[in-house]
Amino acid sequence: MANDSTTKQIQKYDFHGDTLDVIPDGDRLHVGIRAVCEALGVDSSGQLQRLKRKPWATMGVISAVAEDGKTREMSAVDLRSLPMWLATIEPARCRADVVDAGRAVAALGEQLLGHPA
Repeated sequence: MANDSTTKQIQKYDFHGDTLDVIPDGDRLHVGIRAVCEALGVDSSGQLQRLKRKPWATMGVISAVAEDGKTREMSAVDLRSLPMWLATIEPARCRADVVDAGRAVAALGEQLLGHPA
């Protein structure tokens, strides 16, 4: 996913009490990196730098319209790259109440796509 010049609509997605930013793009879904990091309690800037170095990570910057009608630039990862990314995060770095990020992302994939991620 390269930087995207077309503006997309951000959809808020409630996932176990945390709100994720989901950006539909044709038949693909992208998930805002910052919201995922906040939900896990990890540093978003560090995770963004790590993702940029991973050859398997499909990610980039998307122009998206937020709920307030303003267009914002958002770093996002393709939903299909999300499980691999989360598998690279040490559980000890996550919030104390985040028990199993792997199972959580599998459930997220199923909910967003209608089948396992």
